[in-house]
Amino acid sequence: MSETNVLVFVHIPTHFAEMLRVARLLQGTARYRPLVVFNAMYEGVDGDVEACRRLGIETVTEDRYSRYLPPKPPLTGIARWINRQLRGARARFVRGTRHGPVWQLRLAYRATRRGAFALVRAVFRLSRSDNPVIRGVRLVVWALLAPFVFLLRSPLRRALVALFGFVFRRLPFLLPPDIAAQRYFTRILPGLLERNRVGVVVVPEDNFFYFTNLLIRGVHERGGVAVVVPFTIVNVREWAEAFHREPACDASMLVNRVIAELFPAWTHEYRGRRMVLPAQQVLAAQYHRAAPPVPWLINSGHADAIAAESPFMADYYRRAGIPDRQVRLTGALYDDVLHRGLARAAQDREDLYREAGLPPGRPMLLCAMPPNQLRGSGRPQCAFQDYGLILEAFAGPLEAIADEWNVVVSLHPRITAEEAGALAGRRLFVSRRNIADLVPLSRIFVASSSATIRLAVTCAIPVVNYDVYAYDYDDYRDVPGVVTMTRQEDYAAWVDGLARHPETWEKSRAALAEFARDRAVLDGRAGERLLALLDALLAARPAIQ
Repeated sequence: MSETNVLVFVHIPTHFAEMLRVARLLQGTARYRPLVVFNAMYEGVDGDVEACRRLGIETVTEDRYSRYLPPKPPLTGIARWINRQLRGARARFVRGTRHGPVWQLRLAYRATRRGAFALVRAVFRLSRSDNPVIRGVRLVVWALLAPFVFLLRSPLRRALVALFGFVFRRLPFLLPPDIAAQRYFTRILPGLLERNRVGVVVVPEDNFFYFTNLLIRGVHERGGVAVVVPFTIVNVREWAEAFHREPACDASMLVNRVIAELFPAWTHEYRGRRMVLPAQQVLAAQYHRAAPPVPWLINSGHADAIAAESPFMADYYRRAGIPDRQVRLTGALYDDVLHRGLARAAQDREDLYREAGLPPGRPMLLCAMPPNQLRGSGRPQCAFQDYGLILEAFAGPLEAIADEWNVVVSLHPRITAEEAGALAGRRLFVSRRNIADLVPLSRIFVASSSATIRLAVTCAIPVVNYDVYAYDYDDYRDVPGVVTMTRQEDYAAWVDGLARHPETWEKSRAALAEFARDRAVLDGRAGERLLALLDALLAARPAIQ
């Protein structure tokens, strides 16, 4: 088999660890060559790029996308001479009228363009207002529009998508920032795939907010394949909770109501409220013919396969709405890390203690500290409205057992250095090692509605899931050995109970061990199965264009 170039996609810092494992796996073969594409200049991206380069893995960063822009058609002969003369004449004319009417007209045009964009934003913002007068106007306008929307749904849908397409192509200055960024991505995408001769795309999640739907469509047009190697665990409840209070997703607003009636597949009922995903994202996906089958479900899309981490996760994806034909059981690359870590856990744990200056021979509690989820519209369900208080709520009960246990904290990639400073001086050791390297060393795992809980479940390590933001996800509801609570006093009691009562800990460990035997994969061969999946998918495809 000849070498196939694989584009490995990273958009946010939490994607990087598993995508780097994918790239290293591919790099170790003679038939695949990885190219890691960083689609956003997030905080810390420079360090991630440098980590790739130290390993000899080629990278492309968002600030280098311009090299893939399509060239302008070259002018030849008389057309080039005329263009040069016109440019020179225009430059001389503008310089000579810097303070004259031509200059004023140019300033007026720029102001009009900015004003048009501001007017569009103002109209959308006004349409979402809770002012009683505005609400009444919305009701009247909807009463007039409703018959047309219901009776002419199909032609109106086509007309609206066509209008969006015209603005997308011809009037980009009217596009909101997220769609303007998407437009730029569509312009560089053909060059990115063609010049790097990409035959396979690996994404950590299929999420149209990150343009992965366009990336997958693009590689399919070249005859290639796309695989999702998940980094997290989500179902429709993830976005339902995230967008429940967002005005942009409230289907009772006038603009959103029109979108909801024209595109009912993009709506979702949750907690008595009808929601619809942002109008610009709906129209963009429809215009590009890249709409996911279940829009409210991350990873619902047109990837050739989703590399399921375990039988538990394979069933989870099917229940969430992923077709069975897309779900392929491979195991996760981080599980291979866990497999190696468990084999040498005693030695690695003592090495960590020496590095941290912690007392040797003690059991270890690992806490995956959650990021700040109070930004934006916040979480009114949360008992704390300050992130510093959340850190305090987590840290207090952990410090209470620090006389007998070594407490190690792993920070979420989105936690800033300033936020992490609140943990300084506490009887906790903050480790920068990857979470997959730390989990096998621990005897108790503490987290908050985190995908990392599945790592502890696989290793049969009892879990305290302190749902401090009150998301009430059901991901681990039926997993024995994972206890979930929303009250801080219950969290403190469970940490103390598992740490100080060996019989409680052993009962949880035994229940998790029995669950993991049937529902997890921990044989150290996930990498082999992932490569075999790529081989099989490519063999079923025609030659890459």
